[in-house]
Amino acid sequence: MMADYRARGDRHIEYESEKVVGRAIEETSRRLGLQFKSEQVTALSSFLRGHDSFISLPTGFGKSVIFQAAPICVDFIRSYSEDNEDGVISEDKSLVIVVMPLKSLGKLIGDTKAFRSTYGKLNEMRAKLKSSVPVIAMTATATSEVRRSVADSLGLRNYALLSRSPERSNIKHVYLQSKTKDFDRIFEWMAKEVQENGIHTERTIIYCQSRRVVSYLFAMFRDLLPSSHHKNVQMYHTNTEADVQERIIDSFGDTAGEVRILVATIAYGMGVDLKQVYRTIICGRTSDLDDYMQMSGRIGRDGKQSVAVTLRYPCDIRGRILSSTMKDFVGGKECRRDTTRRVFGEGNTSAVLQDHDCCDICASSCTCDGSRCSARRSFLEISLQQAVAVKEHGEELPLLIASPAQVTNLERALDDYRRSLLPEDEGHVYSGADIACGFPVEVGAQIVKDCNVHFNFQGFVARCNFHSSKIASEVWEIMCACL
Repeated sequence: MMADYRARGDRHIEYESEKVVGRAIEETSRRLGLQFKSEQVTALSSFLRGHDSFISLPTGFGKSVIFQAAPICVDFIRSYSEDNEDGVISEDKSLVIVVMPLKSLGKLIGDTKAFRSTYGKLNEMRAKLKSSVPVIAMTATATSEVRRSVADSLGLRNYALLSRSPERSNIKHVYLQSKTKDFDRIFEWMAKEVQENGIHTERTIIYCQSRRVVSYLFAMFRDLLPSSHHKNVQMYHTNTEADVQERIIDSFGDTAGEVRILVATIAYGMGVDLKQVYRTIICGRTSDLDDYMQMSGRIGRDGKQSVAVTLRYPCDIRGRILSSTMKDFVGGKECRRDTTRRVFGEGNTSAVLQDHDCCDICASSCTCDGSRCSARRSFLEISLQQAVAVKEHGEELPLLIASPAQVTNLERALDDYRRSLLPEDEGHVYSGADIACGFPVEVGAQIVKDCNVHFNFQGFVARCNFHSSKIASEVWEIMCACL
């Protein structure tokens, strides 16, 4: 049992209990060399008194410190009880800590089925413990519905709630929509920025909704950059080698670290100290607002103005469902920050927030300089807005009905072209042939199926979702030659 104080009805004992808990927290603070925040002290105090607790504190608030400090506090209280005849803790004392390393948790998050299966068994573990063993549930974001679900799953009893809104006034929320999936063109400007500035490039995290997209973007940057700048771009997901993960974490913990662009899944950032990161691109809409707040909340931790851009592209939610709150966030016409505040609460509202620093919707109507806005958009916003603008292409396919021979020739030509994009030794392709060549079999099949349809180049690219403008142009030429 964590802290089973003797119920003697003795005020002296109650006083001693409070005093020992306070001393335990002070000693733990000294040993860790940390000055605990008031929320951390409250959480530890509740835990040491034997209460179940639900702690929802924003990303970067120091939840891992609470986890780290709890056993040290218990050790102090045990030592105190052994050294004093009038100890405040009974002899029936023990501490049960379930340790789930962040890396292991990240792997479960990457595998939704495995995560749900493992998470669902936690209540079984709680049932095997004494009712007096306190349980702490800690998370960065939780709506009231999520909080109720977690409390039921973990069997929390009359739990103490410590909650702070993840909404932060120094993060500007921007939503952009690309009509194509031409990532080469969308991120070409960023590759040039890295090539020109190297280690002085402003740090950016590009969050993706799947490991497949992470791997593709990482390979794309390596193709766009000379080998001398490959060290400036890295990827992080649950299958990234452990030593690479450590190097990335160390680099982002150093203000002069060589990694400047990180392509990652949501697994990156849990329990990690991110320094001087002020911009993030969330590539593809997240399924719910909780995930968005966690991703965007990992920038601007020192309070400086930062920007989080959600980039929508064709089929970005394939196989997933958007929650109603996420639909409101990206699809509504009201201030995006109003949506986050309605779901999570006000958050930090001490700073005066100008419309141009709030979100893209508010910025469009900002009149901070009397009749107009005097603020410049960030380089990230300007560059992405220019990149997602679709360029017209005047050439059109001839309007004709393809003969069976022409269709067969097209099939063969597209198959030959796809093979030409693959490495000579396909045995060393670990990411899958579709990702390695950038021209999936299903896209080729769709082109053959639609070969009788009259497209202009723009409509052709939008329908087929090519991974690069180069591949789109070359496939277009093949179609024109075959048909």
